[in-house]
Amino acid sequence: MAAGAQAIIHEKIQGILLDIEYISIEEKSVIELFVKTKKGIEKFHDKKFHPYFYIKLDSVTEKKLSELKEKEFGANKIKILNAEEIKKENLDNAVKLSFKSTADLSEARHHVLELDFVKEKREYDIPFTKKYLIDKDLEPNGEIEIELESEKEIEEKKENEAKEKFIKSVKKIESKKKPKYRLAAFDLETYSPGRFSDPFQDPILMISFYSEKEKKVLTWKKTKASKTEVYETEKQMIEAFIELIKKSELDGVITYNGDLFDFPYLIDRTKTLGIKFNIDFNEKPPRKQRKGLENAVKLNGLQHIDCYKLMQLLTRFQVINLLKYDLESVAQQIFGKEKEKLQSKKINEIWDSGREFQRLVDYNLEDSEATYKLAMKYFTVFIEIGKLTRQTLYEVNRTSASVLNENLLLLEARKRNIVIPNRPEESAVKERMLQEINKGGYVKEPLPGLHENIAVLDFRSLYPSIMVSHNVSPEVLDCEHKTCEAGKNLSPNKHWFCSKRKGFISSVVEEVFNERVQLKKELKKAVKETDEYDVLYAKQYALKIILNSFYGNVGSPRFRWYSRESAAAITSWARYYIQETGKKAEDAGFQLLYTDTDSAFLIIPKNKKQEDILEYMKKINSELPGNMELELEGFYKRGIFVTKKSGGAAKKRYALIDFKNQMKIVGFEYVRRDWSQIAKQTQRTVLELILKEGKKEEAVEFVRQKIKELKSGKVPKKDLVILTQIKKSLKSYETTGPHVEAAKKAIKRGKEIGVGSVIGFIITKGNKKKISDRAELEEFVKEGEYDPDYYIEHQLIPAIIKIIGEFGLTEQDLKEGGKQSSLGAFN
Repeated sequence: MAAGAQAIIHEKIQGILLDIEYISIEEKSVIELFVKTKKGIEKFHDKKFHPYFYIKLDSVTEKKLSELKEKEFGANKIKILNAEEIKKENLDNAVKLSFKSTADLSEARHHVLELDFVKEKREYDIPFTKKYLIDKDLEPNGEIEIELESEKEIEEKKENEAKEKFIKSVKKIESKKKPKYRLAAFDLETYSPGRFSDPFQDPILMISFYSEKEKKVLTWKKTKASKTEVYETEKQMIEAFIELIKKSELDGVITYNGDLFDFPYLIDRTKTLGIKFNIDFNEKPPRKQRKGLENAVKLNGLQHIDCYKLMQLLTRFQVINLLKYDLESVAQQIFGKEKEKLQSKKINEIWDSGREFQRLVDYNLEDSEATYKLAMKYFTVFIEIGKLTRQTLYEVNRTSASVLNENLLLLEARKRNIVIPNRPEESAVKERMLQEINKGGYVKEPLPGLHENIAVLDFRSLYPSIMVSHNVSPEVLDCEHKTCEAGKNLSPNKHWFCSKRKGFISSVVEEVFNERVQLKKELKKAVKETDEYDVLYAKQYALKIILNSFYGNVGSPRFRWYSRESAAAITSWARYYIQETGKKAEDAGFQLLYTDTDSAFLIIPKNKKQEDILEYMKKINSELPGNMELELEGFYKRGIFVTKKSGGAAKKRYALIDFKNQMKIVGFEYVRRDWSQIAKQTQRTVLELILKEGKKEEAVEFVRQKIKELKSGKVPKKDLVILTQIKKSLKSYETTGPHVEAAKKAIKRGKEIGVGSVIGFIITKGNKKKISDRAELEEFVKEGEYDPDYYIEHQLIPAIIKIIGEFGLTEQDLKEGGKQSSLGAFN
C-alpha cells in the first residue's frame, strides 16, 4: 500500500429483509430495502441495479447495438442506458436493454419493435422490485448481509444523499432460525347513526391495541372501565394511537378487514381532523392500492397483515374450511371459543348512555386479541411461502396460487439461465377461454346403500406426480423425436412429451416434490413445539400449497406457460391410472365400490383381510412409473352412499366411519353453508346413528323429535341461520331470492353489505306468501319469530330424506310414524 493511502472500510450489516420498494433519485429508479436490524427497521438504497428487459435480434452486431444505444424512443425521446449481448439457453441473439428508470423502460418497450432488426421483446412486464429479488437471490422474511459504500465513496454526494445508506453489495444468509417479529393488532369501533359509518362525519369511538407487551383500549369517553386510556377528544385519541404504533417499534400491524375498513376509515378520518397519519417508516400515510382484483392498504417497511384476507386465502388453499368470514365465526371455528358479536345499534346505545361500557371495551379488545392470535397461528407458514416465492408478508397475505407458481418459476428460470414467456395479451386470453374445456378426472358412480369393511386408497399428489413421471411441460410437448412419439410419455389422449430432454416445469415440480418428501422425513425426527419443528412444518406445507396448484395453472388462460394440451394430457393419464387401479382391484378379488379422480373405494370381502389390501397396493406401486404412488387413506367399518332421484348414487355424497368411530362426511348438506345448523346437525346425528351401530330406528325417532322442537317455536335462532354470499350487486339479480331480499332490507336499516359479503338470514313468520318476502338478517329477528313449516319442509326433511329413504321410508313416515323397516332393506 502506498504511503499515506487509507484502506477503504465497508461496513457490513445483517438483518431480516422486510420490504422492498423503489424510489426516484435524480430521475433514476433506485431500489429501497427495509431491513430489520439490531437498531430496528433501517432503510438502504441500491443505485447499481437498473430496470431492464430482453429483446431478440435477427443477428447481433456492433452496428445494431450502437443503433440501439443511439435510438430515441417515443415522444419523450427515451434513450437506452446500455445494450449488451447476453447468452440465454432458450433465446438466440438475445440483448439486454437497461434503463435509468422504470418510466423510461415503460415507454421504450412500446416502441422497440419499430426497429426492423428487433424480432421479440421479453420480460418487459416483470416488476422492477421482483427482478431485483430474483436476480440477487434475496428472500423476503429471510436474513441478508449488506455491505455499504464507505464514507469516502459517498463524501462527494449531495448533502441530502449523504444521509442515506447506499448498498455496495448484498447477499442472502442461509439460516434455519425462525425470525422474531414485533407485531400488534388493532381494531376500530365507529359510530353509525342508523346508517353506514361515514369517516367524514362519524367519529371513531375507541381503538383497541393488542401485542405481547401491551393490551389496551384508547377512547375519549369519560370512563373508569379497566384496560382503557382516556383522552379529552377523538383527535387526541387518534394522535395517541399513532404515537403508540411508532414507539412500539413494530415490524408489522395486523387487522381484520383492514384493507377495506380500518385503514381506509383512519386515512379519511385523519384528513378530516387535520391529523398527520405518518405511521410507516417513510413518515408517510398508508396508501390505498389495487392488489389483483381487490383493494389493499400498503405501508412502507411496516408490513400490513389483513387477517380477513388471510382466512380467505387459507380457505382457497384448503388449509381450513370456513363457511362464514366474520371474526366471531372464524374465531369459533379455529379456536372453539365463542366471541360476543355486538351489533352497531347496541354499540351506539352503549356509547350514548355510558351503561355497560366495560362490555364494549372488552368486546373491542377481544377483536384485536382474536385477530392477533389468528395471524400468529399461521404466521410461520406464510413466512416460508414468502421466502420460497420472493414475496413480502404484505404480498403473501394477498396472493393467489397462480402468483405463487409464477414467482417460483421466475426464480427457477433465472437459475437455469432461461428467458421466461411473456404474459398473454387479453385477446389471446379470450381466445383460450373459448377453446374446448378440458375433460376432468374419471368418476365411477358408487354403489348406493350401506356398506361395510371399506378401504380407501389415494394416489399421492396425483397430478404433480404425473407431471414428473411423464415429463409434462409445454416446451417438450409433441417433440420431434420419433422414439418419443410412441414411448413411455405418450398420453392416452395421444399427445407425447420428450423422453430425451427434461422439461422446465416438470423439473421444477420434481424438485418441489422431492424437497417436500425430504422435509417430511426431517419433520418426523424433529421435536414438536420447537423452532426447528415449526420451520420444517411450515416449509413442507408451503411446498404442498405450491405443488398442488401447478396443474390448475398450466390449464389457466392467463398463465405464462399455458398449455391446454399439457393439461388435457395430465387428466387423461389421471383417468387411465384410476381406472386401471379399479380393474386390477377387482382382478385381485376386491369389490370396487367407487372411484373419484384420485381415490378408489374398495369393499374387502369376508375371504380377504386388511393385509391383503396392503399387498395389493405394493404390487400396484411396483408397476407405476416414476414417483407415482398409491397410498392407504384409511380403513372404514361402514360407509353410506345415497341414491339420486333419477337412480344410481350421488357423486361425492357419502359418509364413512372408521374403526375409531371418527366420521368423514363428503357432499352432504352438513359441509355446506347454505343450510341451517338445525338441518346440518340433524343430518350428522342421523349419519352417526346409522354408521356407528346401524340404528335406523333411533335415527328416525331423532328426526321426529327435531320436527317437534321446530313446531314448538323454541329452537334458538342461531340454529336457523342460512348463510349465503352476495356474488354480484343487488341490482344485478334478475330473480330475488331470500338472501337478496334480506340484504336489501338490511341496507335500508343502515347495514353495509357489498359484493362478496356473506350474510346470515332467517325465514320468519308472517302473512306474506313468498318466502323471499319473509327473509330477514339474523340480527333483526327475535327469538321464536321463525317459520317452523319452512324449516321442516325446506331444510330438515330435504337434508334427511335421501338417507332415510334408503330404508323405504317417506316424508310422511318421518312426520307421522309408519313403516318399520330393517337394515336389510338398505342393502
